[in-house]
Amino acid sequence: MIASLYIRIKKSNYANYFKTLAIGSILSQFIIFFSSPIITRLYTPEIFGIFVLFITIVSIIAPSASGRYDIAMVVTEENKDGEKLFILSILTSLILSLVIFFLIFFGEIPFKKILNAQNLHNWWFLIPLIIFLHTLVSIVKSYANRNNHYSIISKISVFRAILNTGLIIIFGYTGYTSGGLFIAEIISSILIFIFIYYIYRGVLKKISWKIDYNLFLTAKKFKIFPIYQSTSELCNSLRLLLPIFFLAKYFPEAVVGYYALCFRVIFTPLRFISSSISTIHLKKVSTLISEKKNVNLYLSKLILILLTIILPPSIVLFFYGTEIFAYIFGENWYVAGEYIKILIPGIGLMFVVSTISPVFSSTGNVFISAIWNFASFIIVFLSLFFLAPLLDAKEMMVLITILNCFLYFSYLILIFYAINNPKKIKK
Repeated sequence: MIASLYIRIKKSNYANYFKTLAIGSILSQFIIFFSSPIITRLYTPEIFGIFVLFITIVSIIAPSASGRYDIAMVVTEENKDGEKLFILSILTSLILSLVIFFLIFFGEIPFKKILNAQNLHNWWFLIPLIIFLHTLVSIVKSYANRNNHYSIISKISVFRAILNTGLIIIFGYTGYTSGGLFIAEIISSILIFIFIYYIYRGVLKKISWKIDYNLFLTAKKFKIFPIYQSTSELCNSLRLLLPIFFLAKYFPEAVVGYYALCFRVIFTPLRFISSSISTIHLKKVSTLISEKKNVNLYLSKLILILLTIILPPSIVLFFYGTEIFAYIFGENWYVAGEYIKILIPGIGLMFVVSTISPVFSSTGNVFISAIWNFASFIIVFLSLFFLAPLLDAKEMMVLITILNCFLYFSYLILIFYAINNPKKIKK
């Protein structure tokens, strides 16, 4: 029986797609993780703290900059809409990036004051460019997902990791530490864009880039995605990164740097793995629902697999986080190890639940996801707004963990509700 099940899994398209994406994720995270001890010895926690504020602003806006038309491109069953949604995604992200440029150019002083971003100096003006380039990568990944081009998604992840970490180390060794992280991000983003264009140059030349009434009709047909999913994703991104802004406001830049390292070596690798699984999961759930198959069983098995991935490293970090961080990243970073011991329960739950969260798009229940994202953003914002001035750094980490555990457990309940109450995407 076990041998038969193994053969079926080995031959299934889902397993092959997962294997392709997993290889890319593992390689890219291998590069990021094993380069981190070198990088932490080249850059101080203070420099990391300044850079993380820059990348935080980008990470809040980029996921929703396409209007989430790229997600619609994956879940729609009609091939004729795919090309239109691809164009809409790029057009929406371009328009939004230009709007953001004018806002941060003419509102530089007040926005920098609100975000406590005075130390970004002229790097501030490059935020819209990086947002646009990050969004383009996400759009192309969605296009590749729709067409089962998982090897391309895998290559993009690995190439990006090699470029970014390689450039960071080069600038660090040459002594350009003050701007090395920023320059590495900009150059790697541009080169990834060139790499993507080279891969899909044939496809891009065949696409009719005409902006006409049919494009408007497609935008209207899938309006649920920019109205609910895009705003929902914006709230979600902002909620995840709110701690960065409050840490930057009430604590030294080194504290932000410690928190950023936890994200770089723990949360970011987990997010890559989560993204690889959820990329296929998004389409898989949609297929199971259309074929009227048992989604509960599939989801339960996936949760068990995710738990087996996250539990071993979580237990090790919970008991030995401080010693591990001090040994691997240097004595200057031992405080980050103390933080990760506190944060790891919440991060583990986030990993499991975030990976299966695309069911809201697959089941047409994006409104539920939007309500949760908005409500959780309000809860996190109010909690940090009133409590952050009263807490020390470790107490802040405890608060963040409590909030994550409470919110993501409620999200898990809503996920099971969504798969048992699927709806058709409104058109």
